[in-house]
Formats: sequence, structure tokens, C-alpha cells
Amino acid sequence: MATRPDSSTEKTLFCSFCAKSQHEVKKLIRGPTVFICDECIEQCVDIISGAEENKSPPAEQNLPTPEEIVAKLGEYVIGQNLPKEVLAVAAYQHYRRMSNNGHVKDGVEVEKSNVLLIGPTGSGKTHIAKTLARILNVPFAEEDLTAVTTPGYVGKDVEDVLVRLVQSAKGDVSKAEFGVVFLDEVDKLGKHEGPGTSQGFGSGVQNALLKMIEGTVVEVTPDGKRLQPGQEPIRLNTKNILFVCAGAFDGLEKIVAKRVRDKSGSGGGMGFNATSVGGHLNTPKALIHKVTPEDLAAFGFDTQFIARLPIRATFDELNEEMLEAILTVPKNALLRQFSEIIAREGAESVYDPDAVKEIAKKALREKMGARGLRTICANLYHKTFLTLPTYQRSGRKVTTVHLTGENVLKDESPELIFAPLLLSR
Repeated sequence: MATRPDSSTEKTLFCSFCAKSQHEVKKLIRGPTVFICDECIEQCVDIISGAEENKSPPAEQNLPTPEEIVAKLGEYVIGQNLPKEVLAVAAYQHYRRMSNNGHVKDGVEVEKSNVLLIGPTGSGKTHIAKTLARILNVPFAEEDLTAVTTPGYVGKDVEDVLVRLVQSAKGDVSKAEFGVVFLDEVDKLGKHEGPGTSQGFGSGVQNALLKMIEGTVVEVTPDGKRLQPGQEPIRLNTKNILFVCAGAFDGLEKIVAKRVRDKSGSGGGMGFNATSVGGHLNTPKALIHKVTPEDLAAFGFDTQFIARLPIRATFDELNEEMLEAILTVPKNALLRQFSEIIAREGAESVYDPDAVKEIAKKALREKMGARGLRTICANLYHKTFLTLPTYQRSGRKVTTVHLTGENVLKDESPELIFAPLLLSR
């Protein structure tokens, strides 16, 4: 009620929110069915202002420069110097453009710097995007687009990744709105012929992603399921989310080779370092670095979708030397992680240089890139991780776990070196 009985003939009006009378406040504003006082209005302004202050990108003074981002990425990512630089600049400009809260200066508006990463499986595309988000201290979420379908079909919706982004931000929508979303296997949305294509869903999924990548308000449920009675949806604005799309794009180099060949007027491919194997033209993978929007359109992507990903970076195939470095050099190198696991059990981990070399060779043969390294190492150390805790809690303690090149060649577990037994007198 906005009025209460009074001893006087004139009714006293009350604030519908704090219940103070018109005599206790400076102003009381009348609405269609309610009243609000100046004090409550002031509180509302404070609440809204506070929410807007919290809704901000990484603090400008804490935003690393592009070169600092590249240096930090170098601590965790081996090689791939050009993708590091491209991502660093894109991320810096993306968050820097928001430092003035979206105000346009002199009629110039800096557009979003969404990124497309192109490179072989296991070349580090996911790893570099995750590391970037960690450096910038922003929420991160990823989605495998092969599981996403258009509305009306069984499968995931394009908005599902935003639910995980909110969860990554621990429910803080304002933080999620400045996060990084990584969309993997984007090449499967092309209409080209080949294994793993989208079977007709690709174009529909591209269209569904258009608005989200460009920037729009999306409604999602807290758990990604249907709204329950009385449950409010989460409204998430995607205009300040950095979208990073990635894929292997198998066969794209042939499209690039054809364009370059046609442009030069050459009828054959040998002028582009192509080689003939069994009478068939073998197109070098390095041509992927010359990719253009025209090539992506020929691969099966809508021009509007390509335009939403203006920044492109291409990855090199990992060679044996790079795979060896990945095993030992980065701060979170795989063999360093395994050494830490073994150290927690009170033993030392030792691996010979030839063991590292043989693991790299095996990953190269299996054509799994950096992903294959973990699988190979996990298989080699499986028995060790199974039995080591038991040994350490018994009378027979292990002092050293020693991996040799011969262990790798024979798919054997590392050698366990035990502490000398003390003979009782």
C-alpha cells in the first residue's frame, strides 16, 4: 500500500520500497501504482553503477603488451612463433578496444578481433588458446563443433559453450562476458567433400554462430538444460567475448595450390614445390600459409562467416625436434609433469636423451602431433604409476624411475631402481 490512514483528513503517502512517509524524505515520486522516494532512487543508482563498474575487461594497467604476451606464451608453447604473435596482437587489441567502455572516438569504431587458427592435428591450437586465456586471467570455454547441430536436430546447441563459459567464471556473468571461447573442428562445417564433414549441418551451424560471434545477447540456462518453472534465464552479451575458431582444414592446401597455379597461368603444380608420388600430385602442406578468404569460401564457408573471423594464423606441422622440446622445455612440459608425479611418491625420475628422441619419433610416425606424446608417455608409465605407491608404502622403496630409449622402442615400463635392503644383525 502507498497510503496509510492518518488522523488528519489528508492521506499520508509512503514509499513502496522503504515504507518511509512523505514527511521523512525530500521527494516522493508517484508511479502508476507505486511510490518511490529519493533515497531509494539513490540506492538504485549506486547498485546499477556498481554493476557497471564490475562489468569491465581486464584492467588496462594489468593488460600485458603484445610482446609480453608472446614472451609468456613462449614459456608454455614450443615454436609456432607467427601464431603466437598474431594471437597476442589480436587479444591485446580486443581488450584494449574496450578500455574506453565502447565509446567511439572521431567516428572510428575498432571492430572485434575474432581469430581463425588453421593447422594440423596436434600442432598446439587448443593449447595456445587455453594458455592465452590463463595469461589474461579471463574465463575460458571450448566446444567441439562436430557435436553441434542446427535447431530441431539431436545434438548440442551453439549456445551450450556459453553455459560452460559462465561456469568457468564461477557464475559471474559480467566476467564471462569478457572471456575466451574456443570453437574446435570448425573446418568440419565446410561443405567440401571429405571425411568428418558436417553432412549438411555445416551451413546451418555457421548461420547459427554468426550473431553470437559478431555480438548479441543470448539467453541460456544455468545448467544448459530446459528452464524450470520459476527459473530465470541468464542473459549473456557476446560482443566482448573473444572467439577463437580452429581446425585442421585437410585438403585446403590443394585449393590454395589450384588458386596460385591458376593465377600464375601454370598448368602444373611442380612450380610450387609439389612432388609426384605414384603419378599423383602431392601438394606441400606449407601452402596453407598462403590461405585467403577466397580459399576458405572454396572450402565451403559462407563469406559472412569468414568475415566474422578477420584474423587468421596458420600453424606449422611439428617436426621431431619440436616434439622433443615439447616433452622437456616448457614450464609444464609433459616429462616434467611425470617427474613431479613420481617425486610426490618420494622417488626421482630420470630419462635418457635417446628416450626423448624415440618418443618424438613414435609420435611423428603415428601422425598425432603433440597430442600423441601424452598417449605414448601415459602407456609407458602406466605400470609405474600403478605399482609405485605400493612399493613406497612397503619395505621395498624405489629411489629412481629410469626411462631409456630401449624402453620406448620395446614399449616397456621404465626401470625401477630400489634402495638397498638393510640386513638385520
